[in-house]
Amino acid sequence: MNLNKIKIGILNRKNLIKAFRNPVSALKAYKKLLERKHRFIELIDLVFDTREEYERYLEEVQNDKIANEIIEKISTLDAGNIPRNCMFTIYSIIRKTKPKIVIETGVAYGYSTTFILLALEKNNKGRLYSIDIDENAGRLVPNNLKHRWDFIAGTSEEKLPILINNLPHVDLFIHDSLHTYENMMFKFKTVWNKIVKGGFLMSYDIDHNTAFFDFAEMVGREPYYIECWERQYGFNFGVLIK
Repeated sequence: MNLNKIKIGILNRKNLIKAFRNPVSALKAYKKLLERKHRFIELIDLVFDTREEYERYLEEVQNDKIANEIIEKISTLDAGNIPRNCMFTIYSIIRKTKPKIVIETGVAYGYSTTFILLALEKNNKGRLYSIDIDENAGRLVPNNLKHRWDFIAGTSEEKLPILINNLPHVDLFIHDSLHTYENMMFKFKTVWNKIVKGGFLMSYDIDHNTAFFDFAEMVGREPYYIECWERQYGFNFGVLIK
């Protein structure tokens, strides 16, 4: 996969279904996405020294044994076929920026978790803290990556403020749990002050409502996004740089 093959767009069948379920909020979010439809390219140019450097990280993860094993496992499960281009981009950003402390809310089978841990392991530094209400979440995470992982069972509303208070800082935060406006805004506000300058706030499903864009405006940061696509499944993934 190279940069020219990454699909950047707005609408697909799954996203249209979301829009019908919550039409006012979703349509407001789509309007904001349409206004920024080329922001992913700008993000890549900001984070990486060259686009060739980004493509080298893409090639690295595509050829990695652990990455291909988790892709194969997740494809056999009812897990939404989470798009590989999204996982590869998260991996590449972590490889480039080498964060020490990463937080994710929402684990499920551990697909994103595995790619985060794999990038941290390649960097030979960093720790991931994951929160999920299901105490059995992350069952596909390889054992040889778990030494960099702290799993916290419980709700983000309860556990995230406690975790934030016990950490010196946060380099990268990823939201992928309940995608309501109130819940997303709560998490963004809770973590933002602990994110270091130049650190990242990332969120899945920013097309569900306008929380991501409203928060970006609130903190005065440019919102970047990529449409992640795999077969008939897609969603919009947002990134803020502090």
